[in-house]
Amino acid sequence: ANDARDVENYIVHWINQIPNVSKAEVELRQTCLGFQLDPNSIWSYPRARSICHIGIAINDAMHAYWANGICNSEIALVVNAVKRHTHMDVSHLCDAMVSANWKRHKPEENKHWCKRLWTPALFGEHEYKGSATQCHALMALMRWYCETLWVHIPCLRAVAECFLALARCTDALRQGKKTHDWSDLDKAQSDHHKLFATVHPGLMRPKHHHRLHL
Repeated sequence: ANDARDVENYIVHWINQIPNVSKAEVELRQTCLGFQLDPNSIWSYPRARSICHIGIAINDAMHAYWANGICNSEIALVVNAVKRHTHMDVSHLCDAMVSANWKRHKPEENKHWCKRLWTPALFGEHEYKGSATQCHALMALMRWYCETLWVHIPCLRAVAECFLALARCTDALRQGKKTHDWSDLDKAQSDHHKLFATVHPGLMRPKHHHRLHL
């Protein structure tokens, strides 16, 4: 078993090796390790590493899931699949939300706030660029779309099932915070990880792999 210092030393070692190895070798190490090997990252600065060590800087559901994590990646992938197969874009999905009179539980998250979740500029090819709060809200709505509609459309079934598997991970994550029993999360993450690799081949980022081993 490796401790945090072993992992840090390994990362630093491979950052120093970047000039001497191929791009493919770097990508392989990143995929297996679960971290980006970036010479300009925190790993290259001993004082920063000592303060923001792995235990407090990385193992964090906010960043593994919501803030530039697996959820905002998959939101974009689902929206792009829907557009590709049904020709419905973000404006149509926003209109459907408004027509359904979808509401959030916080007073400040009013209809105008909800409509801004669908700002076209927030949707990239492989990521939703909204905040963690926006991602969290949109995840709930996308889940409803998947459960009630897209999972019943053959060309979207696999994409919807994968997204619903991710939604079950977030359920287990919330439950684990209350019970401190992470066995359900472990199974949910493993199930989703396998589905994601099948439905979205080649799009698994190192952070997603690391999330599986939290």
